[in-house]
Amino acid sequence: MKYLILCAATALLPVAATAQRASDPQPSAVEFKSMDEAMTAGAARAVQLAAGSGISLDYSLGSVEIVEQQLGKLHEVVQASANDPTRKLASPSDQEIRLMSYTFGSYIAEVLKRKYGGTWSTQSALYPGKEIPTFHVGANRMDIWPQIKVEKRLRNGPEDNVWHYFQLTQQKLESK
Repeated sequence: MKYLILCAATALLPVAATAQRASDPQPSAVEFKSMDEAMTAGAARAVQLAAGSGISLDYSLGSVEIVEQQLGKLHEVVQASANDPTRKLASPSDQEIRLMSYTFGSYIAEVLKRKYGGTWSTQSALYPGKEIPTFHVGANRMDIWPQIKVEKRLRNGPEDNVWHYFQLTQQKLESK
């Protein structure tokens, strides 16, 4: 089965667009052989976007705290655009937020993958019969959904802190 991902998707959000030069190519669908390959490419896109803003993401465990800080800034933009009475700020669409969520969620999964191992699939015991991108991490294949956590962070704010989520995930992985 082939998987599609929009690798340049983050150019769609206003804050991410500032990191994108006008000469950069437009977002396009890219075909991958596996979900793992697609999500690894998404993680690389997160690194590329951060670099465009002068931020270094190096796949270290601590770099997820930097991702949290950047998601906090993106949340502020999402909130500001939603609450702008003048409507001068464009509100990102649900699809744009979802694409940002996959980009940074795949980065978080890639950090975990490099330390604990793991694979992506569309199968999860928590969601039987539904195709939900699920990251199976560690020797016991603990199921996590970092893209869902990132989306909640963008929409809800600090109460869905991805750095805390990451640390709890690590604690669970190391206690097994």
